[in-house]
Amino acid sequence: MEVNFKNYPSLAMKTANRLKSDLEDSTHMALGIMGELGELFKAIDNEDLKNIREESGDVMWFIGVESILRGFDFQEMVDEAYTRLGSYDESIKYRGFDYGDMVKKSFAYGREYNTDYCKNALIDTIGSIIYLTYWRGETFTLLDLLNININKLRTRFGEKFTSEKALNRDLVEEEKTFGEG
Repeated sequence: MEVNFKNYPSLAMKTANRLKSDLEDSTHMALGIMGELGELFKAIDNEDLKNIREESGDVMWFIGVESILRGFDFQEMVDEAYTRLGSYDESIKYRGFDYGDMVKKSFAYGREYNTDYCKNALIDTIGSIIYLTYWRGETFTLLDLLNININKLRTRFGEKFTSEKALNRDLVEEEKTFGEG
C-alpha cells in the first residue's frame, strides 16, 4: 500500500501502544516527540543522513498517532505546515518542546489540554522537519520520510504493535529500510 498524508496516521496507529487514557496517550506522544527531536538534532549536527531520515520519521510517527488520538486531520496539518514555511527560521525546531511542555502541564498539574495550542505546535513541528531536512538541501521529501518510517515499522511489527517486538528489535533488518545515508 502506498503511504500518503491521508493514510499515514492510520498506518502509524497500527503500531501504537494504547495506554489507559487520552492524556496518558498524549503524554506518551509528547515524550516521544521530545526524545526523537533530541536524536534528530544529534543526527543533523553529525550530518548523519541515515539517522536524519530515521529520527525525522519517528517524530512524524508520534505526530501521526497524536493526530488520530485527538481527531486532527493530518493532511490539513501538513498542508498548513507547508503554508507556514516562509515564516520559519532555525528556532522552529523547538516547537515540539512547546507541545511537550503543554502536555506535561496537563498531565502533571491538571491544566486543561489546550487543543488549539497543541495542534499548532504539532503543525510547526511538522514544519520544522520540512525546514530542517528538505530545505537544508537533503534529497528526500516529507512523504519519503513517512514511507521509510512505515516500512521500518512493518519490518519491526508486521501489522500490529506488541511489547515483545518493541523490546526485541532486529536493528539490522530495520536499518535496510532507511536507504543510503
